[in-house]
Amino acid sequence: HLLSRRQRQMCIETADKEIDRRLTNYFATRPFMTRNDFQSVCGMMRTTAMRHIRRLRTEGKLKNEGTMLQPIYVPVSGYYGKNE
Repeated sequence: HLLSRRQRQMCIETADKEIDRRLTNYFATRPFMTRNDFQSVCGMMRTTAMRHIRRLRTEGKLKNEGTMLQPIYVPVSGYYGKNE
């Protein structure tokens, strides 16, 4: 079953909104997240989680406050309930 370009885009937008909702809930009670946390919260495999984390960092919603080899992700002000 093939989806039209518009249908695919709508699926992606819906998935992105669901990720945003899950991260908002997660960060309501926690100050940071690891990639493994992201995988668990969003129900994704490692490579898919990394792709979404990279997208969220590019969009300016998450930032890495850890190291390159041990990243710790935190929400940027204005996202996921962080308003500082």
